[in-house]
Amino acid sequence: MNFATHSVTGLKRRPNRRRSRLEAGLAANRSRRATSRSIAGFTLLEVMIAIACLGFAMLALLSLHHTSMESVARARELTQATMLAQGLMTNAEQARFPELGRLSGDFQGMYQGQYSNFRWERVVESLQAFPDVRRVRITVFYGPGFHRRFELTELMHNPLPQIMLPGGNGSQKGPVSTPNQQQGGGD
Repeated sequence: MNFATHSVTGLKRRPNRRRSRLEAGLAANRSRRATSRSIAGFTLLEVMIAIACLGFAMLALLSLHHTSMESVARARELTQATMLAQGLMTNAEQARFPELGRLSGDFQGMYQGQYSNFRWERVVESLQAFPDVRRVRITVFYGPGFHRRFELTELMHNPLPQIMLPGGNGSQKGPVSTPNQQQGGGD
């Protein structure tokens, strides 16, 4: 170990280890502070990028919400159109065997002040192969400009059967006695 020696002419000093250690420690602290500042906080640029990302995410969520609300509105309109078409079909069923032709209208007569954006059309057609069967097609138009539609079709059988008479004399409604019943009725 070297100790500082005193001489008459002056002091000789050896470099102080304690001082160099202190300076090294201060330098280390400065570098630690510099790195801890960058770790501990965010720069303005990082904050702006994070806010921009959040903004895009919120915009996507709002768009998804809007699409979802439109789907709910369309589903509600379709459900109402289905209910209205089924009501019209029930009316046709109560008529038992509706007359041939085309009818149309709106629902203001049946539901005052409601369903103003719905229209209907009923078409009753006969089938060539089955004269005692009629096709009833009900179409409900709805939506903007009435471009959307719901269609309900049902086949209705005549409750009074039509029997073809021998010899092709046409059809007759109601119960008809057959030739065997007419001959056997006099005995």
